[in-house]
Amino acid sequence: MQGMMLKDAAVVHEIDASGRFIRARFTNDGKFYQTTNAKTPTEFNQLIEYVREIFRSIGAKMLDGEISARPYKKDDNRTGCTFCEFKSVCGFEPDSKNWLTVPDWKDADAIKEIERRLKTGGDEHGRQ
Repeated sequence: MQGMMLKDAAVVHEIDASGRFIRARFTNDGKFYQTTNAKTPTEFNQLIEYVREIFRSIGAKMLDGEISARPYKKDDNRTGCTFCEFKSVCGFEPDSKNWLTVPDWKDADAIKEIERRLKTGGDEHGRQ
């Protein structure tokens, strides 16, 4: 299983003692390797709160009638439209400059940015 996990070796071992499903790597003294995508409880809570804020903001905009399409565009020009089943009816013009740009951050940079945005607020999607 790929993704994030709680930075608690005991929890990881209890969930998947064989290591077959959760790909966590440990040093000889039982600590996580730096390359393992493990987050502290504080980092997880920040991420959860940030996602909640985004959902609240998007929900409020939808209730106000704002439902415009604004797909993402990554730094390498990959977009949310590539495999979208609704691109024929959504009305988004790919030639427009109204893309939601998504930076290609390292995890540590993303956590710092989430922390900053939770403290300072941001635009309708939590960004500044």
